Parts: sequence; structure tokens; C-alpha cells
Amino acid sequence: MREATWREGRGRDAKMLVVDGTRTASLRVGDLDSEVHAGDLIVLNDAATMPALLRGRTARGEEVEVRLAAHAGDGAFVAVLFGEGDTSMRTEERAEAPRVKEGETVRLRSRSRGKGKVEVEVEVEVEVVSVDVDHPRLVTLRFSGRAEEAIFRFGIPVQYAYVSRPLSLFHVTPAFAAEPWAFEPASAGLTLDFRTLARLRAKGAELAVVTHAAGLSSLGEPALDALLPFAELSRVTEATAEAVRRTKARGGRVFAVGTTVVRALEGAAVSGPAILAARAGLTSLLVGEERALGVVDVVLTGVHVPGESHHELLAAFQPRDVLGAACERAEQDGFRSHELGDTMLVYARNRGARTRAEPSLRRAS
Repeated sequence: MREATWREGRGRDAKMLVVDGTRTASLRVGDLDSEVHAGDLIVLNDAATMPALLRGRTARGEEVEVRLAAHAGDGAFVAVLFGEGDTSMRTEERAEAPRVKEGETVRLRSRSRGKGKVEVEVEVEVEVVSVDVDHPRLVTLRFSGRAEEAIFRFGIPVQYAYVSRPLSLFHVTPAFAAEPWAFEPASAGLTLDFRTLARLRAKGAELAVVTHAAGLSSLGEPALDALLPFAELSRVTEATAEAVRRTKARGGRVFAVGTTVVRALEGAAVSGPAILAARAGLTSLLVGEERALGVVDVVLTGVHVPGESHHELLAAFQPRDVLGAACERAEQDGFRSHELGDTMLVYARNRGARTRAEPSLRRAS
């Protein structure tokens, strides 16, 4: 499948493949209102994206790249280390990361303009709190000062080898974003602008938000990628919980904009589709084929292929043969994958779009 390039066809023009098990339709994100009915609820992830890529030196002077991957609680962060190389290289092709040990200090650095507009190098210390014995590139870090201030001073957004130009926070932050919780963009939200949201409201849909810390999508090593997703910081307010209960009571459907919203809402479900509680904290919930959905009826997500953790989550919505056929259709129609690519609108089993049936996505037996 073709990889996305520099913000190619984003926003309303991004392609959207509708998948509900009985039909397939290739639309645009700007057509999302045609899939939404009065009384439905659209839930967005309003987490802004942090500049989670930082560079520095170990105590022995070795070059190291630090990518923050998850909140670890008590002001600490789970991070993955990379060796020499730059962001134009695929992560799996980078040099071996330097080894660090518990209690060691890593110095992160940045350049800033001092008096006379002369560039000076500034540093901040980060303590290695712990190192995963089985995966020494995976560490827990704590900043010596205010973490958020240091991250925004020293970091840049996570970059992607398939993107030819540097990405700024502007490029990876949804228009409706609020608090900086996410380590990579909750990318489904990047396709929605205020014009599209206004059209959804005009159809009689309600909007609500959760805040969920989207983690890294890849750690550059199969053994590490198998650990994803890590526990993620998540918040569902009482206002959103009440909006879900109200939607279910009137027979409406809950649309999750992104897999992070699915994790947030399903993690807040207490004992049934209409019982949703406000909650805040780390969630380790894994949604997939073995776990029935209790809250979400439809998800708008990127184009994910078999083997990716996001694709595994979609198995909670549709059988694997349907998802496989959808991926084939997306490739035939020139859809783009990865964070800056196109989208899929996937309905949960037996919660379809209530429109006329079209040819099935299932492969012939």
C-alpha cells in the first residue's frame, strides 16, 4: 500500500473506505456526514501532540535519541532509545542504541539564541529510573526540572522516514486539540476540520471529547512492537459519559474518531453499553477479537494493515476476512497508509449504517 507523503490529501479530501460487513464504499472524509444520523454521537480525542523526540548524550558521551512513548506515573515517562542516524532513516535501520543503566544521567540538548542572537547549546538532565532487562532500549526516565517545559524546549515531534520534510507541531495536532498528552498524533482527528464538524452538527449529531495519550505506533524492533500498546493516560469526563448514556437511550450510535477513543470509552464501560462512568488514569485495556465492544458502534481510523496493533483492535469490529478484503480494496483504490494517510470508517458487527446493502466484503469461500 502506498505510504503517505507530505500532508498529501489531508483533511476533507482524505479518502475514506466505509466497511460494515455488508457493503464497501469509497468516499472522502468530507462525506462523513452522509454516514451520520440525527441522534448519533461523535467522540473526539482532544489530546494535543507533544514534541516527543529528544536528542542528547549519555554519561559516556554517546549520541542518543530519546522518543517518549508513554506516561509512567509520578512525572516519569516510558521511552525508547535509538542510536546514531537521522529521522530520514527507517527506525529499524538505525544504529544500535547505546546501553544505559539505572541511575545514569542522560543530557538532552537543544540550540537556542542568546544575547546578540548567537546560537548557544543548552542542556537538561534526565535520570534513568529503570531499564527493561529483556529490552534494554526500553527505559523509564524522569526530568530534573519541570517535564513539560523541558519537553517543549528540547523536543521536536516524532518524524517519519516516509515524509520528505520536517514535521512541526502544527502538522501533527488536530484543530480541536487541548492539553498536550499525546506522544504521536491521534491521527484520525487530523482529517477533521471545523467545517466538517459543523456539518455533522447540522445533521443532528452531538459532539463530545475524551483526552487520551496516544503512544508511539512503532519502536523499530519487532520484539518491542509486540509490547504495544503500552498503558496510556486516559480521561473520560462526566459530561462525555452522560452524552454516551443519552445517545444509547435514544437509540443513537457512538462514533469514535480514532482507536484511542475506542480504548478510552471501552475502558470506562462499567457493566454494559449504557453504563459508562467518568474516569481518569492509566488504562491497559486491550481491545480486539476476543473482547466484545460495549460502547463504540463505529470507528474512524487510519488505514492499518495486518500485523499492526491498530489492525488488531479493528478485529473487535469486523471479522478478519472482512478487514483483509477491506485492505485489498484500499490498496486497489490507491489509499495511503500510516499516520498522514487516508482513513477507514469501520462499523461494528450488527451495527451497520442502515442504508441499502451493497456487495459484501467477505472473500468467497
